[in-house]
Amino acid sequence: FTTIKYNSSGVMQWNKSYNGTANFGAQDYAKAIISDASGNIFVTGGGSELVSGCDFVTISITHPN
Repeated sequence: FTTIKYNSSGVMQWNKSYNGTANFGAQDYAKAIISDASGNIFVTGGGSELVSGCDFVTISITHPN
């Protein structure tokens, strides 16, 4: 999944991608996003594994301004 920040004018400021270790044919997905008072961003989601079922992941994007 990809997290993208746009400014108030609609201009992209940055983008960060996550590609899990899922087997071929599995899909990663973001489920929720939140930021803290310092501007750090946390995205959580998972991936559907063809062999083991489902994996979960939370990534942190440290003050990406």
